[in-house]
Amino acid sequence: MINELCTLTPDINVKPLRYPLFIYLILFSALVCAQGTKIDSLSKVLKTADTDTARIDILNELAFSYIHVDPLVARDDLDIALKASREISYRKGEAHALNVLGGVQWSLGSYEKALENYLESLSIYEALGDKLEIAMLFNNIGEIHKKLGDNQKSLRYLRKATKGLEKYGYPTLGYSNLGEIHFTLHNYDSALYYFKKALRANRAEKNQKYEGYAYHGIGEVELIRKNYREALKSANTALEIRSANKDFRGVCYTYLLLGNIYDAMGKPDTAQSFFDRSLALATQISANDIRINIYKNKAEAFAHSGDHESAYQYHRRYAQLKDSLFNEEKSKQIATLQTSFETELLKKEYEASENKLKQRNTVIIAIVMLFILSAAVAGAFYKQRKLQQGVNKLLALKNEKIQAQTEEIQAQAEKLMKLNQNLESLNATLENKVKSRTKMLKDQNKLLAAYAYSNAHELRAPVASVMGLIDLLQRSGMADGEREIVEHLIKSAGELDIVIRNIRRKLESNGDIIFDD
Repeated sequence: MINELCTLTPDINVKPLRYPLFIYLILFSALVCAQGTKIDSLSKVLKTADTDTARIDILNELAFSYIHVDPLVARDDLDIALKASREISYRKGEAHALNVLGGVQWSLGSYEKALENYLESLSIYEALGDKLEIAMLFNNIGEIHKKLGDNQKSLRYLRKATKGLEKYGYPTLGYSNLGEIHFTLHNYDSALYYFKKALRANRAEKNQKYEGYAYHGIGEVELIRKNYREALKSANTALEIRSANKDFRGVCYTYLLLGNIYDAMGKPDTAQSFFDRSLALATQISANDIRINIYKNKAEAFAHSGDHESAYQYHRRYAQLKDSLFNEEKSKQIATLQTSFETELLKKEYEASENKLKQRNTVIIAIVMLFILSAAVAGAFYKQRKLQQGVNKLLALKNEKIQAQTEEIQAQAEKLMKLNQNLESLNATLENKVKSRTKMLKDQNKLLAAYAYSNAHELRAPVASVMGLIDLLQRSGMADGEREIVEHLIKSAGELDIVIRNIRRKLESNGDIIFDD
C-alpha cells in the first residue's frame, strides 16, 4: 500500500458528498495546479542549471513531481536523465533516475518493470556504498514483492530496509511497511505494534507522509477488529495528513479504507461514494494498481448490499485489469529477474566475503607478527626490568647501610658535641673552681702564715725569756739534782727555739711573709 516515492494528497472532507465526483474534480484541479507550481519552479531552475550533474538532478526531481500528474512525461524526463548520466558516467544520477523510474512503473501497475529498475538502481548504489539509498531501495523492492503476492520475500526485504533506516535515524517508514506486511499476513497484533511504533518514531522525524501511513494502517487493523469508531478516527486523521501533504495515492487508499469501514457499518451508499472518489482519483493519476483494489472492493460492497449485477460487472473489471497487469509469463520473467539479481548479489557477497577473509588473514598474520615482536620486546624489557630491579634492590640495601652508618655517625657526632660541650662547661667550671680554690688556698696560706708568724713571734719571746731564766739558774748555786733538771730545761728550750726558727725560715722562704729579727 505504501509507495515511498509518492507524495501528493488532496485536502477533502471525509463526510459523504451528494455530488462526489463533481466536487472531487474541483479539488483535484486545485491540487494539480499546486503541483504544477512546483513543476514550474523546477523547470525554471533547470534552465539556469550550469552543470550537467545539476541538470540531471533537477530532471530526476521533475520526474518525481510528475509521477502522479503525468507518468508519461515523468518517464520522458527520466529517459533524458538516464541517457545524460550514462554519457558522463554520473552513477549517482543514473541510480536516482532508475529509482524514480521504478516508482513510475509502480504507479502504472508494471510491477516487473518497476522491480527491474529498482534492482538495477540497487546494484549501482551498492557499488557507490550509499547505505541509506540501499535501505530505501530494499523498502521499495519489499513493497513490490508485496504487490506480487510474495509476502515472505517482501517481509525479508522490509526487515533489511528497516534495519538500515534505523541506523540512519529514519525508521518510521520501515515500521509502517512492516505493519502493512504483518497486516497482509493476518498478524494483526504485530501490525498494530509496528504502526504505533512508527508514530512514536515519527515524533523525532516529523514526517507527515509517514505519519499518514501509520494512521491509515491503524484504521485498517481497527476495521478488522470491528472497532469502527476507532477505525474512522484513524482514517480521518490519515486523510487529513495526506491531504496536507498532497499525497494522491495515499488519499486513494484512505478513500478506499473509508469505503470499507462504511460498508462494514452497513452504509453501502456512503461506502460506494468513497469508492467512487478513490476510483476517480486513481484514474486521473493512472494508478492501475489501486484501481484493481477499488474494483475488487466495489464488487464486494455491491454483493453485500444484494446488487449482484453491479458486483459481477466490477468483479469482471477487476479480473481484466489484474490479468493485464500480471500474468503467468510476467511472473516467470519477474522470477527470472529476481533469481538473476539474487545470484549476482550472492556472487558479490561471496567476493566480498573472500576479500574480507583475505583481509582478515592479513590482519591475523600482522597481529601474530606484532604479538611475537611484542613478546620479544616484552621479554627483553622483562629481563632488563629484573636486572634493574636486582640492581635497585642492591642499591637500596647499600643505601640502607649507608643511611644506618650515617645515622650512627650523626648520633656519635651528637654525642661528641654533647661531650665537648660538657668538657667546655667542665673546663670553664674547673677553671673557676681552680681560681676559687687557689684564692681560697692563698687566703688560707696567708691566714696560716699570719697565724704561724704570730705564734712564732709570740712563742720566741717566752722561749727567750725561759732560756734567759735558765741561764740565771745555771749561774746561781744549785744542787746536783736541780742542775740536772736545768740542763734538761736548757735542752728542751733549745729544741723549741730551733723549731720556731725553722717555722720562721720556711715562712720567709715562701715569700709571702717577712719576719723581723
